[in-house]
Amino acid sequence: MALKRILLLVVTAWVLSGCAAQTLTVPTPQGVSTQNWAAPAVEGHGDFSRLMKRPLTIGDYSTDQLVYSLWATAPTRSRTTLGDPDQGLSGGTETVRNDSAYRFVLNQGGAPLARIQCRQVLDISGVFIAHAEDATERFEVSANDHYVGELVCESTAIAPHWQPWRLHVAARDGRPYFGVLRLAERSYSVIGTQASQSFELGETTGFYLRFGEQTRALVQRINGGALRLHPGLDLPEQRALVAAAMALLLANDPVTAE
Repeated sequence: MALKRILLLVVTAWVLSGCAAQTLTVPTPQGVSTQNWAAPAVEGHGDFSRLMKRPLTIGDYSTDQLVYSLWATAPTRSRTTLGDPDQGLSGGTETVRNDSAYRFVLNQGGAPLARIQCRQVLDISGVFIAHAEDATERFEVSANDHYVGELVCESTAIAPHWQPWRLHVAARDGRPYFGVLRLAERSYSVIGTQASQSFELGETTGFYLRFGEQTRALVQRINGGALRLHPGLDLPEQRALVAAAMALLLANDPVTAE
C-alpha cells in the first residue's frame, strides 16, 4: 500500500510537470472571493512529515505531542471461502480493515488550547477466485468493489475558553470524506473534493467547510497544503476551523488507499 502511494505520487508529478504551480489549487466555490481571506502559512504537511512526526503548523497554531499510527502497517484481513482452496476452483469474499489513531495538543502562540484525538477506519471488501493445480501451485484473481471509511475526532479542553468540538466524516467507494464539524451548538458541513483548478485528480485535493450556505474555510491538501479562512470569523470559530484543518491534513486519504 505504501508502494502504491509512492507510485501514485510519481505518476501525478509526471502528469502535472507541464502545468503551472498555480493550477494545483482547490477551486474556489462559485460566488466566493478569497481576496481578503486570511491565508496563514502551512508547514509540516505531507507524507514525509507525517512519517517523521514533524509538527504541523498553520500560522501561529501548531501541533504538539503528536502521536501517530499509520494504518498501512497492520491491516487485518478476513475471508469467506467456498470450495477447497488447496485443490480445484474456489472463491469467496475478502475484507481488509485499516485502523489507525492519532492525537495531538493544539497550541496557539505556544499556549495549549485542547487535546485532539482521532480514529480512522477504512474497510475494503471484494471478491476473489482461486485455482489450485496442487498444494504448491496456486493462481488467484481478486477485485475490490466496496470501500467504507470513517474519521472521528474529539477534543478535550485545556484552555478554559475552548468550546466543545467534534469532527465526524465518512467516505464510500473511494470518494473523499464528507460529514459534519460541530462547535458547541453550531454545525458545519465538511465536503471533500478531488478537483483542482484544471482537472480532477486521483486523490483528495481539499475540503470545503461551510456554515449554512456560506463557505467559512478552504483546506487544501495538495501542493504543500494551504488554508484560507473567511475574514468574518470570531476567535472560537477560527480555532475550531484550524483544528479541523489540522485533523484533516493529518488523516490518511481514503481515495488513495485502494
